[in-house]
Amino acid sequence: MWSTGSRWPAETGISTLSKMDRCSAMSSNWRLSLWDSSDLTKMSTSAAWITYVNLLGTGHGPMSSSGGAQVRINAQVLGMGPQFKILVRIQNAGSTSLNDVPVHCTTNPNLYRIPKPCFFLPILVPQQVYLLEVPVACINENGGTASVRIFLASQHSHVPLISAVVQMPISEPPLLDF
Repeated sequence: MWSTGSRWPAETGISTLSKMDRCSAMSSNWRLSLWDSSDLTKMSTSAAWITYVNLLGTGHGPMSSSGGAQVRINAQVLGMGPQFKILVRIQNAGSTSLNDVPVHCTTNPNLYRIPKPCFFLPILVPQQVYLLEVPVACINENGGTASVRIFLASQHSHVPLISAVVQMPISEPPLLDF
């Protein structure tokens, strides 16, 4: 029995009903075969590894190796608000020192104020950990939350050496003076 205009045979009502009765069993069999496949596991693992390596190369992971420099960054928020400090740890994991490294901090200007958002690190000596404190003040009386982005820039490229995204906690309301 052939339908007009198509090369595929038309389905009978009996085969459609039998597929509808067995759809959950067919779906579970398909999912099990999908998870048991070692080829799919290898493929997803290699795709995840390639993505991670690409993130490191573009400066969006915990360590960057762009431009021959190897830099690590770690950031932690201190305080409950409305005054915060972001403690930033920066390490040059390479073998040569870096000079005059620009640091840029950006955030939502309607929610937070950073007194000095741009500054320079005079030198990053290899294998030395540098601690920076970035003060952040919540200027919205209703609180709120947003992220603060910290970029270590390169003077020789438009691509940052490395970046960190710090998710800020919800700020406590400011204390009122009586």
